Amino acid sequence: MSKHEVTPIDNSLDNFMIWVSTQIFFGKTALEHLPEGIDRYGKRILMLYGGGSIKKNGVYDQVTSILKENGYFVVELGGVQPNPRVSLIRKGIEIARENKVDMVLAVGGGSVIDSAKGIACGYYYDGDIWDLAGQTVSTDKVLPVLCVLTIPATSSEMATGSTWLNDTIVPHKKAGAHGPYVRPRVSYLNPEFTYTLPARQTAAGVSDIMCHIIESYFSNEKRAYLQARTAEGMMKTLIKYTPIALEEPDNYEARANLMWCGAWGNNGIIVKGNYVSWSVHGLENSINEACDNIHGEGLAVLTPHWLRWAMNDDNIYRYVDFAVNVFGVDPTLPEREIAEQGIKKLEEFYDKIGMPKKLGELGAKYEDIEKYAERFNIPSTIAYQDGAFVPIRFNDAVEIYKSAF
Repeated sequence: MSKHEVTPIDNSLDNFMIWVSTQIFFGKTALEHLPEGIDRYGKRILMLYGGGSIKKNGVYDQVTSILKENGYFVVELGGVQPNPRVSLIRKGIEIARENKVDMVLAVGGGSVIDSAKGIACGYYYDGDIWDLAGQTVSTDKVLPVLCVLTIPATSSEMATGSTWLNDTIVPHKKAGAHGPYVRPRVSYLNPEFTYTLPARQTAAGVSDIMCHIIESYFSNEKRAYLQARTAEGMMKTLIKYTPIALEEPDNYEARANLMWCGAWGNNGIIVKGNYVSWSVHGLENSINEACDNIHGEGLAVLTPHWLRWAMNDDNIYRYVDFAVNVFGVDPTLPEREIAEQGIKKLEEFYDKIGMPKKLGELGAKYEDIEKYAERFNIPSTIAYQDGAFVPIRFNDAVEIYKSAF
């Protein structure tokens, strides 16, 4: 199949279902409502978090103080790493079962929330959690997940998906599960909790959000006008406020806009009726498995190269929309020139916020390109890519990787 052929997909504008059921408490008073959310599900809590950042910035003290004041039973599990490990999820499942918890409270970013979702999915499941990798979890036998967000990036605080890195096999593999009952029940979003984020983490998180939106925006559904215009507004929000947040880390307006954009960038609102399988994430997952790099940085490197590779006469209309509506490129120029300028503007944005430009900066090796591309020979991945903006096969992936070195 050439890159000019597009496989029809069933999930069109005519038929879809969406139920964004997460309750959001947003703003400076968000955490005051923590007991309100917890009390719906019980009193016994597994509290999950990462390294020491929430202890340094005071979020840990705020959360644990509320939990103590309200008399909840709490067992803690720290040490969640970026690219959440299956080994820790298995440990969390054991702890949750031993303590007969009623819910998992994630305090952190996407890796912490995705780990919490893994624990929630595995709590009632008889087999190993990795059995669920790549699967849709259709049962409601999933522990409730609540989260206090500290890093806008993955949208896991409002999304049905959960991605894990299996660190117990060699080579490591990255996959996950999704489903309506995996979506968090309640999420608490206070932009002040992101003030102390390092610039690199802020920028990588934005790059992750931007890729979620771009991969939803570049679809073959021409009738999804509202979804496209909504996506453009989100991208313009990131472009406007990211430099401000990097320059003024405690600028509430900037942090609030980034946090809210992150939550909505991957909660389904711009995907339903506008379905497309994500390709850049598939390409980056292979790099992530091999290099254990920061996910958003890998996406920033690969997205422009994928966009150039995927452009053709049938889909250039979307590139023109992107360049003109998001970056303000002159609409009177020839289409191809408009499209190229749009991609160049995106690269300039990534450069402005400090993202790497080449795969080698992430630790990837040119001689391993065919290994990275191997997932595009796997039948399940090929089937997934049939619903992509432009389907990718092994040789296509090799081409894109080469261009990114």
